[in-house]
Amino acid sequence: MGKASTSWGSHRRIDVGTVTRQYYCTACESVRPFNSKKQLNCLVAGPDLVSIDVVLKCVDCTNTVENWFLLKCADDLFGQAPSVSLVYCNEHLGSSANALGPNDTVMQDLLDRADLGRRVGLAAGSIIYLRKHFEITTHTAATGVGVPLLTEKDKRRSFADILREVDQKIQIIPEEFSQDGYRLFSELSTVIHGNADEMVALGKFDALRRLVVGVFENVRNRAEFTQATNDLGWVSKGEL
Repeated sequence: MGKASTSWGSHRRIDVGTVTRQYYCTACESVRPFNSKKQLNCLVAGPDLVSIDVVLKCVDCTNTVENWFLLKCADDLFGQAPSVSLVYCNEHLGSSANALGPNDTVMQDLLDRADLGRRVGLAAGSIIYLRKHFEITTHTAATGVGVPLLTEKDKRRSFADILREVDQKIQIIPEEFSQDGYRLFSELSTVIHGNADEMVALGKFDALRRLVVGVFENVRNRAEFTQATNDLGWVSKGEL
């Protein structure tokens, strides 16, 4: 916050780095990082409380969302390196983005679209939604365990690297094919890129769907387990 203190109700402009959060961008139709500007405006709400409002913008389009954070300071709010913790966060996403989570309706919508494509005989048109489902599930899990989606130069990391790192941490790939988890993404991509026979691809749809849903259920079950143990005050390993 700086050396000089500020009375409650006063605003202060601070430079503490960029706020980054992951959302499903409705324009990009995929999970994207949403970033703030480097300088943030904050409101001093008390001797140990600060309120910060930020606008976050999708890294690949013009969609924006608004976040509000209430932070509590454990020591000197106006010290050089105050120790703060998050008290509350509120999001206003509008039509620009959807929050990520195991029960996100976006996930069911993707499966519904995949099933529709299958029914009308479109291999690539159905498989592409399964791949999006798999990507969102993996990116959601990555965010939960602190696996970065971007490189140090703010470029997108390869999905293969993200998947392997997430799976090493919390094993989101079902055990039955855990040694060959990336093959699922490769199989989905092969169909989408037109490198597979349409009838053969349609014949694989049900099996691919089961595997995609299996990964999703692993992530959802882990999130529910973590929430339950947190509610009970237990300490669990590999929290998501």
